[in-house]
Amino acid sequence: MADPVFRAQNTPADRSVRYEGSGAGHATVVVTEYWGAGSPTEVWYRAPLDGSRISDLTGPPSA
Repeated sequence: MADPVFRAQNTPADRSVRYEGSGAGHATVVVTEYWGAGSPTEVWYRAPLDGSRISDLTGPPSA
């Protein structure tokens, strides 16, 4: 499986987006990518609320 954020050859069949919360001047948004033959992949984006660029691209936080 690959992630389109990294301009991979494979792309997900579908995706969903959810707001995870905000704090310290950032909002966290989770994009879940659904692959045709694989399990879904979550990509967590941390975006500044002031409108500047995304500062973090990570997997889900550890429990």
